[in-house]
Amino acid sequence: MKNEQERRGIVAAAISWTKTTAITPSLYEKNLLQQYIEGVLTIDRVIELLEENSENSMKRR
Repeated sequence: MKNEQERRGIVAAAISWTKTTAITPSLYEKNLLQQYIEGVLTIDRVIELLEENSENSMKRR
């Protein structure tokens, strides 16, 4: 992808498209993606946080 602004637009569109599907992101995922769209988080940080959350979820099982 050409730049971060383009990536953010694509992420925003993807969130919009999934609103009424079974693959709707969780509230936590939506919050992280919104922070990415706003430029607060990098995509790498979003991925790190998602992985940490997934690992913590697996440990709680």
